[in-house]
Amino acid sequence: MVVHNFGGVIFNILASIISLLILLVVGLNSLFGLICFIFLIMGILLAFSNGWPMITNSINNDGMNAFDIMHYPEAARAFWITLHISNRQQQGERLKDMPSSWFTLPSEESMKNGLVSSIAVYKCNRFVDERRFEEAAQLIDHLLSIDTGIVSIHRSILIAERTYIELITTNKEELIENQFINEVFKIMKYLKNEPSIIRVLYAYNVLRRKNKNKAEQLKKKFEKVVSSYPYPQEASAERELMQLVDEIASRV
Repeated sequence: MVVHNFGGVIFNILASIISLLILLVVGLNSLFGLICFIFLIMGILLAFSNGWPMITNSINNDGMNAFDIMHYPEAARAFWITLHISNRQQQGERLKDMPSSWFTLPSEESMKNGLVSSIAVYKCNRFVDERRFEEAAQLIDHLLSIDTGIVSIHRSILIAERTYIELITTNKEELIENQFINEVFKIMKYLKNEPSIIRVLYAYNVLRRKNKNKAEQLKKKFEKVVSSYPYPQEASAERELMQLVDEIASRV
C-alpha cells in the first residue's frame, strides 16, 4: 500500500532522471534540451510536493498517506477499505450493497487521523444510500461536533448532506436558514457540478423556498451532469434522492 501511494512520486523521479540523461547528451543550447530541462525541474518539484508528507488543497498528499500507513495500523486498514470501495464503485456497486464490516465506525481518538476518518464519512454516505436518514443525521452531527481528521472537502459534503436530510424530514427553518444553507452556498463555489450538491439545492428550492423556476433550472442541470457522470451507480442513487424530494413535495 505504501508503494501504491508512492507510484506517482516514483514516476516523477524516473521522468526527471531520463530528462537529465537526455540533457547531458543534447545540452541546453537547443529547444529539445530546454524542454528536457523543464521536465527535469517539474519532475523534481512534483516528486517533492507529492512525496513530502503534507496536506494540500484540503486533502492528504501521497506522502502523508504513506506516512500514516507506515505508522498507524488503523490507517493502513482504512486505506485498504477505501481502495476496495472505490474499486467496487467503479464496477457499479452501491455503498448499501457492500460488506457492512467495511463501515464500522472507528473510535473518536483514531478518527483524528485523516485516512481513518474517511471511513466515518463513507458510513454517513452508506446510511443515506440505505435511506436511514435519522441515523445519518445523528452521525453527521456527532462528527461535526468532535475533533477529527476529516478533510475540509469531506466536511463540506457532510454539511450539505445534513442540510438535505433536514429538508426532507423536520425542515426546521432555524437549522436550515441560520446554520446549514449558507455553508452549502459556500460549497457551491467549488463543487457546483457535483450531483449531490445540486440535489441539495434542488431540495432547498422545492421544499423550503418553493421556487419552481429555480428548481426546474437545477433539475435540468442535474440531468446534464449525471448523464456523463463516471459512476453510474452514484448517478442512480442521486436520481432516487431527487425523486424523493418530488414525492415529499407532492404530499405537502
